[in-house]
Amino acid sequence: MNFFYSFATPHRLTVALPDNSNKTLLDLYKGKLDIFWTYDNLVYYPFEAFRVPRTDWKLSIQPLINDKPFIESTWERSEGYLPVLKNTYADKDATVVLEVSGADSAAIVKIILVNKSNISQRIKMPVVCPGGWKGYNPGWIDNYFYHA
Repeated sequence: MNFFYSFATPHRLTVALPDNSNKTLLDLYKGKLDIFWTYDNLVYYPFEAFRVPRTDWKLSIQPLINDKPFIESTWERSEGYLPVLKNTYADKDATVVLEVSGADSAAIVKIILVNKSNISQRIKMPVVCPGGWKGYNPGWIDNYFYHA
């Protein structure tokens, strides 16, 4: 299922277990993905009420190829099911796929890189956290590229 019939970006999706009130919210733009986390529970509000959940933190990811944005970006539910998003960034030389999966208390992003050319490509994944980082798991950081 694709979401290109929607009005305008950002297109908001959620990745979380369907019966869980803690949600990871995804705002999809052309060439960029914003990830938000919320503990806000909307079951206490009328179903007809428009209420945007309060978010506790945000990350912005904009994949780059050779220091430029990718030409094309698309999004769909992975294999058509909740709670996984498949966000693809494509260029004639490379493809980046972000698979974002929701869980009970977190979300995990799997990154798939494909070089479609015979020469090396430089892929960057700048991740920005407005307001500064709230924490990290040091076991998941490659110290070769991490500089404090």
